[in-house]
Amino acid sequence: MSTTTLEIMTPDRAILSEEVASIRIQLADGWWGILPHHAPFMAELPVGLLIYRKNGERHYIAIAGGTVEVQHDRVLILTAEAERAAKVATLEKAIEERKAEEEK
Repeated sequence: MSTTTLEIMTPDRAILSEEVASIRIQLADGWWGILPHHAPFMAELPVGLLIYRKNGERHYIAIAGGTVEVQHDRVLILTAEAERAAKVATLEKAIEERKAEEEK
């Protein structure tokens, strides 16, 4: 199966660098699908979600805007911040718990 390298970088750290089978990403004009050997392009990213498939499993990453550069063998995302879905769910739960504590 053909793959492409997905790299997600913030100013502080590399969030992800993996070989993936496909990518779905929100752009200003809607959802785009990116497969290996996609035609090159660059675009601005709104705050949104990125979904990628690896080994038949879906993975989710929240993106805080930025830019995406697609090349035939690589997709590079530069963003101010990004978090994997598991961390986002944990953060949301922590915020809710904190609000509940403050209301007591």
